[in-house]
Amino acid sequence: MTRIAGIDPGRDGAIVVLQDGAIYKYTLLRACIPKLYLLDHGVRTVYIEKAQPMGRESSKAMFNYGREYGFLLGTLSGSGLDVNFVPPAVWTGALHKKAPIAQHSPKVASLYVARQLWPDQTFLASERCRVPHDGIVDAALIAYYGGGYYKEEKK
Repeated sequence: MTRIAGIDPGRDGAIVVLQDGAIYKYTLLRACIPKLYLLDHGVRTVYIEKAQPMGRESSKAMFNYGREYGFLLGTLSGSGLDVNFVPPAVWTGALHKKAPIAQHSPKVASLYVARQLWPDQTFLASERCRVPHDGIVDAALIAYYGGGYYKEEKK
């Protein structure tokens, strides 16, 4: 019973805990204290999307993102967790190959792949939501990629 977590950082970020490749738990970053959430659910290895500059964002938005990202990394690294970084182009490049609609939008392709992997999941942030949450979908795929589960399917 191995539990790993994927984190999609940012304002609408999320944490998804996988247990042997299946989604065990998930929550929004703003709804928890990440370090405590991960430790409470028996996670020892975390895969977090590596921060990179986005040309369309204002300098104020990038500063706020960097501050939140740094705070997240600081709390996680001080907790004894094994923190690993996954560049967005790497995990999307590996997992979006399964999506016939990858050329339309990265978010649409991610949701397609996530629904193929976990058909029972709704990826909703709460029971009142009607649209799957991008942060939850991305965090699940980051954990799936980081845990190496996508490699097992090639055999």
